[in-house]
Amino acid sequence: MKAQLEPGANATSVRVMLVDDSAVVRGLMRRWIDAEPGMDIVASAINGQEAVSEAARVQPDIIILDLEMPVLSGMQALPQLRQIAPTAKILIASTLTTRNARASLAAMRAGATDYLAKPDAATSRDQFQNQLIAKLRALSEVTKIASDQNGARVMGLQKSRRWTGEMKLLAIGASTGGPQALNELFGALSGKLESCAVLVTQHMPAHFTKLLGEDLSQRIGLPGGEAVDGEPVLAGRLYMAPGGFHMRLAGEAGALRIVIGDDPAINFCKPAVDPMFESIATHYGQDCAAVMLTGMGSDGAIGAKAIHDAGGVVLAQDQATSTVWGMPGAAVSVGAVDQMLPLQKIGARLLQLKA
Repeated sequence: MKAQLEPGANATSVRVMLVDDSAVVRGLMRRWIDAEPGMDIVASAINGQEAVSEAARVQPDIIILDLEMPVLSGMQALPQLRQIAPTAKILIASTLTTRNARASLAAMRAGATDYLAKPDAATSRDQFQNQLIAKLRALSEVTKIASDQNGARVMGLQKSRRWTGEMKLLAIGASTGGPQALNELFGALSGKLESCAVLVTQHMPAHFTKLLGEDLSQRIGLPGGEAVDGEPVLAGRLYMAPGGFHMRLAGEAGALRIVIGDDPAINFCKPAVDPMFESIATHYGQDCAAVMLTGMGSDGAIGAKAIHDAGGVVLAQDQATSTVWGMPGAAVSVGAVDQMLPLQKIGARLLQLKA
């Protein structure tokens, strides 16, 4: 029997389910999403138990999931939602605290797609609305693109060239789907990059980047984590751009150091990948490799082109394995990418370059 949708739902639109115990938050999200063409609220739930039941009934494309709820929390419901609605993208919505950041990162490791900060003292209602709609639009596009269209946007892929540099630094940019991708990539590189500095910019707010940096440091087997302004750039160390700040490199007294800047957002992002990549191109030239992982938007494309033009090597995650192929696709389209690979093959390729 066909599931009955909420009134006004269109079978051809992207189907969104709201899960939050706050009637105010559900009301806000419903009003904003109802105003968006091509999106429909097909169900709502006030706790994880209801969410599991409703997801089985309507099979949504996207689930917006609160973490802290009575009866059954979002974290407790997540494995069941993944099983009942395996193709649904799950967007975690939670207040911006260290405790919730830790839980949200755990949820993303368990299969959630992305995170959204609820309105509080640090996040205004307008910011919440803008971020919600932007993420839903990006995830909506994913539901409409078949994975076999991977070759449709590779017009700018560079022809094979002989790289004559040395991988003294590895730079990685990521956004939506990035924590999962970074976890897999760093597992493949664990214990094998002692002679290389590793810099990461992941689009995430404060609290998250500190915790993610700690996790990734352990995963790759290198000391470091969230970067500190003024610290030296050393081989065998991980530097994670802190949430709310840009990370660049600067030369001082014959050595390179990390510069953490509070200048305006770039590409609507802070931290942004472009300033990191561009500064790396300036200081490392051909002796670096860059990887553009999954993410919405086009941040990183200009910086990746700078690295490529300076003689460095640029790899991009392919569309089939990306949660959102915005950032890798943008880098490809401007001719910045030397090789596009499935996520599971990027680590091995980097180790070949390092050898």
